[in-house]
Amino acid sequence: MLEEEFVEIAIHVLEEIKEYFEGRIDNVEVVIEDLPSDEEVISLGLSSPYDLLGLYHGHPFPYRGRAYTFVLPDKITLYRIPIELRAKDEGNIPRVIEEILIHEIGHYLGLSDSQLRRLERERKRRS
Repeated sequence: MLEEEFVEIAIHVLEEIKEYFEGRIDNVEVVIEDLPSDEEVISLGLSSPYDLLGLYHGHPFPYRGRAYTFVLPDKITLYRIPIELRAKDEGNIPRVIEEILIHEIGHYLGLSDSQLRRLERERKRRS
C-alpha cells in the first residue's frame, strides 16, 4: 500500500475514534513511521521491530496536574510496515489501525497493558 493511502486511512479512523471519546483527547499528536527505531526495540525488550504496531509517548492524562501547561504534545506512533503485515490484506488495515489507536489512547487515559488486554478480550468476547 502506498504511504499516502495508509495516512488517509489512519486520519479517517482517528477522526471516528475522536468522536467516540467526545473531546477527552487533548494535546496528543499521531504520527506514522515505517518501523520503530533500534532504541525502541531494545528498550521494550522486543526481538524484532515487526513486533511493535504502535506506541504511546507522553504523560497520561489522569496524572497531569495544574502545572501541566505549555508542554509539547504527547505522541502516538503507528508503525506502518508491521501494521500492514498484521493486517495481511489492505481491507483489514482500518480495523488494525483502529485497534492500535484505541489501545494507545487507553495508555493516554492512564490504563496499563494488563487492563487494556482484559478490556480487549471482553470486547472480542462480546462481538
